[in-house]
Formats: sequence, structure tokens, C-alpha cells
Amino acid sequence: MLNIKNIITAGILLLSVISLSGCRSLTAPIDSEHSWTPPTQTYVDTTIKTAKIDTDNPQSLLELIDIALYNNPSTREAWANAREAEAEEKQAESQWYPQVTVSGGLTRQKQHAKGSLTNTDLLEYGPDLKITYLLLDFGGRSAEVEQAYQLLLAANFQFNQAMQDLLLNVSTAYYELFSDHSILEAEKVNVRDANTALEAAQQKFEAGLGAKPDLLQAEANYNDALYTLEDAKGQVREAKGNLAQILGVPANTEFRIVAPEKEIIDS
Repeated sequence: MLNIKNIITAGILLLSVISLSGCRSLTAPIDSEHSWTPPTQTYVDTTIKTAKIDTDNPQSLLELIDIALYNNPSTREAWANAREAEAEEKQAESQWYPQVTVSGGLTRQKQHAKGSLTNTDLLEYGPDLKITYLLLDFGGRSAEVEQAYQLLLAANFQFNQAMQDLLLNVSTAYYELFSDHSILEAEKVNVRDANTALEAAQQKFEAGLGAKPDLLQAEANYNDALYTLEDAKGQVREAKGNLAQILGVPANTEFRIVAPEKEIIDS
């Protein structure tokens, strides 16, 4: 029969050992869209979501960053690694808890002999509780818990680094696309100017006021402007595909961006 007083004494002893072990609590990032905040002392889950880009309305930089945080696989991978590290830390901390085994048994023995005055009918049953706890391991458990804690800490900071890298990549791709758009608009103006110059050179040549080399030069300038315009269009398509890839959407997705709200001041 179990002694209640002994059980209470063992429980108090167990809690004292666990508290003296210095177990610390550390969690993985809450989700894949928000930065992880370190705990105040040393160093702190839950569905993966997806977001589609609005192809009807122009997208600002903040809207593009929000889409990338939902879709980009780099932050998802870093988040999953942090959650894995959290599970491994909890598994390591479980070594500080006892192993409890509960079982039950039922045995019935019945004996009957013909002509005998002694018949037996025996029924035995009852639960069985077994608690096993390692009191001394020379620091092995503490070392494993500390190792798991530090690995989780590193995984959390790697998650933050992945988010920072993603923010930088989105911003860089956004401004590159905006720059290529500006170059494209400038090249369209150059084509119009070159076409105007060509028409003027043709009129002068037809009126006998211009030389043939001037007309040929105007035609060459116009063709160069057309070539540069097509190259600018290709640069825009390439920049848009690069931004779409970072956002986690198909590279051929058609979308528009809005111009930056503030002008960039050269230092």
C-alpha cells in the first residue's frame, strides 16, 4: 500500500531539484510574418499564411513587404527551423521530470474438483504505479538543456536575420523596378524627340535646305532611340520578374507599383 506522506515528500524533493537545475523558458517566433523579440533578461507560434498580390491597384513598398513576409519561403524555412529548435529544447528539458509508469492487473483463479469439499475461486486485481527519477548525472542533463537553449537562441536570431534580408531584398528590387520604369519613360521621350528631329530633317532635305548626311544621322539617332527603348522595356520586365520572385508570386504576374512617397535626397 502506498504511503501518502512518502509520496508528498518525494514530490517536494523533485520540485526542489528541478528548480535548482535552472531551467529557462524560450519560445520560437510567433509566426512567419513578424520579427522575434528577445526576452528582457537573457535572451523570448501559428499558422503559415499566403497572400496574393492585387493586380488591379498599384502596390506601395509597404504592401509589397507585407506580401513577401507572407509568401517568401526563406522566412518560412527560418521559422520552421526555430520551431524545431524549440521542440528539441523542450525535449531536452523533459529529462528533469520523472518517468511515471502506471499499469493495472486482473487475475482470477478458479478451481473445482468433483467430489472435493474444497473449491477455490480467487480474484486478484489492483493498480501499479512506478516512478523513476535520476537524482545525479554529474551535469549531463544541464549541459544538454543549455545546448538546446543556445541552439534555439541561434535559430531565433537567424529567423530575424532572414526577415531583415527579405526586407532589404524587397526594398532593393522595388527601387530597381522604379528606376527602370523611370528610365523607360525617359527613353519614350527620347524616341519622340528623335522622331521629331527625323521629321524635321526630312522636311529640310525635301525642301533642299538640308544635306543627305544630316538626314541619315537623324535616322540613325531615331533607330538608336528605338533600340534603347526596347532594351529599357526588357530591363523593366526583368526587374518586375525579380521582384515577383522575392514576393513569392509567379514571375509572370502582372502588377504595378506606386512611386516612393518621398524623394531620395543625395548626400
